Amino acid sequence: MSWPTTKAGTTNIDAGSDKPALARPDIKQNIDNVNAIIDEFDIASPSNGDILTYNSTTGAWEPGAAASTGTNVALITRTSLSEQNVSSNIYRLGYTESDPNGFVTAVDSFQIQLAAGSYLFDCFQSETDQTAATLEIYDETNTTDLLNIGYNEIGTTGEGYRQGKTIQTFAGTTNISFRVDEVDVNKRNGTQFGITVIKL
Repeated sequence: MSWPTTKAGTTNIDAGSDKPALARPDIKQNIDNVNAIIDEFDIASPSNGDILTYNSTTGAWEPGAAASTGTNVALITRTSLSEQNVSSNIYRLGYTESDPNGFVTAVDSFQIQLAAGSYLFDCFQSETDQTAATLEIYDETNTTDLLNIGYNEIGTTGEGYRQGKTIQTFAGTTNISFRVDEVDVNKRNGTQFGITVIKL
């Protein structure tokens, strides 16, 4: 199937004195063109709000739901006191997610999974606990440290914040964890985070 590109001529059908027999090739061309257009579209049962999308398997334009044009954003935050020992003093921290667009997949209580693509990780978390442990965003699939986010104290009040951001591009499906290298269980438990993940 393909969109028609040959137009029918009007030389033999543009005046009352023309002979219809001479216009038969042009009439046939128009019939072929209309049939080709009909074959190019498979839109028998559209739903309200559908748009036309091309199906390369059938070679036809078909109705389908419009893809979201909004930004894909998820919020990853620390769960209470949950952690998983990886090796030595390295711990994965538990997380919970708010992911209205569904682009984050939970691997388990300590890892998320992202499809191939580019992502912005943006952390800004205020803390009331004075926890000096460094939070690490870690690529479990490629065993790569993506970002280290330290604690910054505000004055001498014992309150502070964690702040850091990075853009990462993954060639394939990638598992991500949130780690801390800290032997002190109180400092591990005091390491909170709120990370916005934006799919670019």
